Amino acid sequence: MKPVTLKLSFFLLLLLGITGATVWYVSQESSGTSQQSGAKGEGTRTAPVEVAPIKQGPIELQRIFTGTLEAYKGFMVAPKVSGRIEQLSVDLADNVTRGQLVAELDSAEYRQAVAQAKADLLVAKANLAEAQSLLEITKRELARVEELQKRGVSSVSLLDASRADQLAKEARVQVARKPGSDQNGTYLSPTH
Repeated sequence: MKPVTLKLSFFLLLLLGITGATVWYVSQESSGTSQQSGAKGEGTRTAPVEVAPIKQGPIELQRIFTGTLEAYKGFMVAPKVSGRIEQLSVDLADNVTRGQLVAELDSAEYRQAVAQAKADLLVAKANLAEAQSLLEITKRELARVEELQKRGVSSVSLLDASRADQLAKEARVQVARKPGSDQNGTYLSPTH
């Protein structure tokens, strides 16, 4: 035999074996289901049915809808300051009137900031008072040096040093006053 015919005959035998096995498997499966349903002798499949007695009663029209509910009115709660909510006075879907307290924010941080600002103000006033006091002392010192200079007892360099010291103390007073304060160092709010 030629190698080509040998391969061809082997391939045909293999194909015939696979086909035979498939036919045998399908016949076994169909005979198994026909035996199960063949108890009634028909060999066909039946659909499951539920039997119930007939009842008489009114017919109701029921409809099921899906959708989204939206409030008639709504508003956005936006406080002027941020913070943790300490107490919530209303619940979800409660009616709210104008001016009603809705929530209380934790104010400890703001109370601390006010106390710190008051302390800073007291320190600034004390610094201003000290600067003004030093300026007064320097003015008197300059007046004494000028008087001594007129008499010829003091030197020009001492007079220049006293004038420079007075200018430095005046600058210190101006720095202590800061912008936004009046002549006495009292802070002026933007409404004044």
